[in-house]
Amino acid sequence: MILAYLILSHLLGDFVFQPSKLVVWKMKSIYGILVHVLVHITVMTLLLLPLIICGNLWLLGLIAIINLVHFIVDQAKISYDLKHDIKVIPFVIDQLLHFTTILVGILITNHYTLRIPQTEYFSYYSSIKTVTFISLMVFVSKVVEVYFYEKQLEKDKTAKIKFRNKNMIWRMLIFGLMYVSITGVVFYM
Repeated sequence: MILAYLILSHLLGDFVFQPSKLVVWKMKSIYGILVHVLVHITVMTLLLLPLIICGNLWLLGLIAIINLVHFIVDQAKISYDLKHDIKVIPFVIDQLLHFTTILVGILITNHYTLRIPQTEYFSYYSSIKTVTFISLMVFVSKVVEVYFYEKQLEKDKTAKIKFRNKNMIWRMLIFGLMYVSITGVVFYM
């Protein structure tokens, strides 16, 4: 469950709550990277808050470590991007490093006992299907758009990031229908 929320928080922090102005600021100043990491810390903390409030304070340490590494990885990627024209491969490596950091963090903290709130609300919160669906929707909408932008940037260094909302909505609609169809078929089998 924690892994699903950390992945969702990463996708939200890197793609949904990172406007193009912040991307430009990150390229120009370390303060832009700090603000970006603070966004990640905020999103992770908010998503894991029910578990933290329930006494899982070790999650705060996990959040801190993941985001310290996030800062270092982003700083390295930006340094590379400023000196090289290849954009897609560093983007993919950057994302793989972030997800690897999350996985390693989960493995390191796996021995901690997870206290779970005993409320009706928590049953909705702990729905892995819901978290996975939201994560995949973010992926098919924003992550794919950023990937296309990185490809465009390799061809045209002056390309501006512009999200094609119509394309994102179509991908989300198609994915949503496929997801509901597949999960519906699996549920009724």
